Amino acid sequence: MLTVMLLCCGCGLIFKDKPAPRPRSNMSAEVESSAQPLPYEVKFVLVTDDGREVLVPEKDKSADKKQGEDEKDGKNEKEESSKNGKDAPTNDSHDDPSTLSAAEDLARQQKEEEAPAVAAPNPEVDGPNLVKGMQKLSQLVRLHETPPDGELGLEMRARQDVDAALKYMASEGYYDGAADFGMSIPQDGKASVTIYMRPGRRYVVGDISIIFTPYPEIPAQLAKKKNFLFAPDRLPRIRKGRPVTASEVLESVQKLPVRLHNNGFPDARIVGEYYYLDRSRKTLNILVEIEPGAPATFGKVVFYGESSVSGEYLAKHVPWTLREPVLWDERKVDRYVAHLRRTGLFSNVTLVNEKDRGPADNNGSISQKNIGIALEDAKHRTVGGMLRYETDTGLGAEAHWEHRNLFGSGEKLSLTAPYTSTNRGLEMEFRKPAFITRTQLFRVKASAMDETSDAYERTGVNAEAGLVRFWNRHWITFSGLFTDTGWLKNNEHDRQAYTIYGADLRLRRDTRDNRMNPVSGSKADLRIKPMSGQYSGDFSAVGTEFSLTGYWAPFKRRSGRPSDKLVFAGKAGFGAFNGAQLRNIPSTQRYFLGGMDTVRGYGYQQIGPMDSNGDPTGGRSYQLINLEARYKLTDSLGLVGFLDGGQLYTSEWPEFNLDMDWGAGIGVRYYTPIGPVRFDVAMPLKEEDPPVQFYISIGQSF
Repeated sequence: MLTVMLLCCGCGLIFKDKPAPRPRSNMSAEVESSAQPLPYEVKFVLVTDDGREVLVPEKDKSADKKQGEDEKDGKNEKEESSKNGKDAPTNDSHDDPSTLSAAEDLARQQKEEEAPAVAAPNPEVDGPNLVKGMQKLSQLVRLHETPPDGELGLEMRARQDVDAALKYMASEGYYDGAADFGMSIPQDGKASVTIYMRPGRRYVVGDISIIFTPYPEIPAQLAKKKNFLFAPDRLPRIRKGRPVTASEVLESVQKLPVRLHNNGFPDARIVGEYYYLDRSRKTLNILVEIEPGAPATFGKVVFYGESSVSGEYLAKHVPWTLREPVLWDERKVDRYVAHLRRTGLFSNVTLVNEKDRGPADNNGSISQKNIGIALEDAKHRTVGGMLRYETDTGLGAEAHWEHRNLFGSGEKLSLTAPYTSTNRGLEMEFRKPAFITRTQLFRVKASAMDETSDAYERTGVNAEAGLVRFWNRHWITFSGLFTDTGWLKNNEHDRQAYTIYGADLRLRRDTRDNRMNPVSGSKADLRIKPMSGQYSGDFSAVGTEFSLTGYWAPFKRRSGRPSDKLVFAGKAGFGAFNGAQLRNIPSTQRYFLGGMDTVRGYGYQQIGPMDSNGDPTGGRSYQLINLEARYKLTDSLGLVGFLDGGQLYTSEWPEFNLDMDWGAGIGVRYYTPIGPVRFDVAMPLKEEDPPVQFYISIGQSF
């Protein structure tokens, strides 16, 4: 009996202070039990400290679209930077900290940390941006097209928005902010929900304290960086008195150990971070405790996993040496790992933390830290094919086979078998990366082809061998030797033997942001080919070609990067053959214009001098201009308008004027992960047969 009485008393105590249920609306029980979707409109009102209500305009969808483009552009930028370097062992020496002196590296790091990542936030209440940020988090906005079932569902969304507003205002430095909502439910029509935001005064950064425990022994190499690395009151890109943004403060704190990782302390870590609000002074005080660990130099690289790629090849690409002590720099490790991923030899490259230290260096004061890397091989063989179509040459096909690790050191062998109305045969290319030095590539190309065109018929073989040198991320050179021999028939000579041999020298400066679909940057190419040979007698000559390509995007993203919405592209070039008469130069070495790769709208090789039968003879010099305006309709579809012009001459030098054969047209681009698929329709701007040309291929025209 006593137990029952205690239970009853307990129940009374439990339910005594239970809040009364929220009064129902005027809707009937029948309507509540079968609630219908309740459409609504939402407004955001900013309440100032003096109680004034400021209505902020509705959500700026264009701003959201731009932000989405920025995020996608950043993602694509990372992906393309990886793709662009896949086959090129580039040496970004001007960005590599190993090429900078200690003073230069310190100056660069200080400049990066002192420059704000974005514009400093407004110390006053920034109403429009504050509400726009809230609109992106709002359940009411995000689910506006899906009305809730009845008033209760709408109220739940509003309360979630109030909670989100409080958290968002705090993240932007409004720690005294308040939020509420109001609802109006008419008998007919849409409901109305108003979110009230009262941010109050914005807090600023107060005292900054950084404690290093234990304080390490500073190596002599870092003496000049001591005040920078172990500053007790400085955060990267954060200054005292600056308005607080939580994301920026947290990001800045996480950069503290990174700063040490890049300057000799690989094991530095944050052991504590504390944030204190001083509501009387409206400041956020920051205290960070860091364990820097012991300094280290680079040790050996230890590879894990079974891989068919030789360790000697992997070691050759290591951007540091063990011959003399080099202070640990995380940036070099990241660059090495990124290079291994770009080779295409591995499906997975993962860093493994090596906790044990190696023996100290020659001075006996700094130990070595090894680098562990786990490797998983990718498939090294690929088989594929491609189709292309041109009005003048018809349908063409190409089969392709590739091995990317032929002898275990990243050697790539490619075999290609084209079959078109103009080319039939077999082409081979062999590449050996890291040849002698890690920034040099040895390349051999050879082919056995049967060629048929209006200009000539050829059956022969050719070969070329040389060195490709990547001086840095922009400059590339090629120097090699070549030979070409076989039988040739053209409009001037019956079938007869020919032999050519010479050198091939090339220089390129390439600053394009994307090699498959450039938006900005430029490319300059210079090629010089001195040669000798026998064809209707002995001859010696020098061929020179130069081209300059540029890209300009008039619109910018909010991040400042160029937008690919509209891109203007232009290319201009010329070629000149000096030292031999046209009749002594084999047709395979003469210049020809007309077709998909030069001047669209004209047939293949149909620009320039013609013989009595109306067949092209080729020329000793040419000039060429290509202009395009590329407009993206959607992420995957675009339109292109283009104008091409060119002229071929029998003289040693082109005339460099605008009296050229011009072609114009429009095209469609379908953007895929491997590059844009293009379909162009072009017509010559003079009477020509046929009057329209069609081209289908992969990749931009230039």
